[in-house]
Amino acid sequence: MTAPTLRERKKLQTRRSLGDAARRLALQHGVRAVSCEDIAEDAGVSARTFFNYFATKEEAILNGNADFWNVLSAAFRNRPAADPIDVAFLDAAREVLGRDDAPAGGWLRDTRSLCERNPELIAPLLALYDDVGRTIRQIVADRTGTDPERDMYPRLVAGCLVLSWRLAHVEGEEPGSPDRLLAHLEVALRQLSAGINNPAELGS
Repeated sequence: MTAPTLRERKKLQTRRSLGDAARRLALQHGVRAVSCEDIAEDAGVSARTFFNYFATKEEAILNGNADFWNVLSAAFRNRPAADPIDVAFLDAAREVLGRDDAPAGGWLRDTRSLCERNPELIAPLLALYDDVGRTIRQIVADRTGTDPERDMYPRLVAGCLVLSWRLAHVEGEEPGSPDRLLAHLEVALRQLSAGINNPAELGS
């Protein structure tokens, strides 16, 4: 895989800085009280630069989630083809959350709190998960030689993988450490792999 250029790294850093500023301001003041211009000023860039990266303030606030899924999707895509899909997905999540350059800054800890206090974020977050699902669906299709548009299998599996992450996030989030989240994700994927007709094999 080709290493990102200096320009690409700078663009990623600017995007992350804007996302961090947006999330921080939303936590402090609430989404409705924060403008795109406020976010740009806090990040030390112009409003024009903000709109080069984000269409709305909600998109910026949720950037940590989008950033994570971009990195996770790439890691999932690069897992060995012989790995079972659930193992590949879990190992990709473990790899990304353990990396020094992983999307960080508290977005995992903050997402649930922000959505609970600012319900206007729920719709854009669900839209983000729809986009994520399409990306994961294509990866599953590529790994299995199926058609992401015609075949149900890649759509079903992608939906289950994304849902497993969402459940693990709700059940297992622990500020400052991904270990509990990963443990819940492992349980969710193990239960998924056991299947709906074998409840005795689900475990905990």
